[in-house]
Amino acid sequence: MDHTTRAVVASLLILGIAACEKSKGGAKETFAPCDAATIAKLSADLTKANCYNVDLTVKANTDACAAMKTEMTGKRYALKDCAFLGQGNDEVSFATVGSDMPLSCVMKGGQAGVTDFRHAAMKLDMGKLRLDITGVIGMAGMKGHEKLQMTECQITAHE
Repeated sequence: MDHTTRAVVASLLILGIAACEKSKGGAKETFAPCDAATIAKLSADLTKANCYNVDLTVKANTDACAAMKTEMTGKRYALKDCAFLGQGNDEVSFATVGSDMPLSCVMKGGQAGVTDFRHAAMKLDMGKLRLDITGVIGMAGMKGHEKLQMTECQITAHE
């Protein structure tokens, strides 16, 4: 192996190690505020991507939905200081503090993830409970009725 090949291999190894560290949590998550504008935009984008409230007989509408779905799928969101609205099945619902415009999030780990979250939240004052939420936009829901929404969610409860 010549010096150039060794240098390339060494560079690839360093990049691979850095990528592994980042995927293990080496990179700190950047949280957006859980405010009305952020929630409204995310909700509107999901509504458009799921083709809700549009005339499905118009090809331009379905094309716009498909484009939004492609744009959003796999996108990661991190929201700070959301208000808890409820939980059920494998999902937790949240909103901006003082609002009841909900978004739901399918928990990473399913029901076990919800149970872990619930136990942590019950230790806190419900009136002061705030949530930091991370998730990835993906398909979820009952078989045959899947929709694009936040999935793989991890929630930290705090006051």
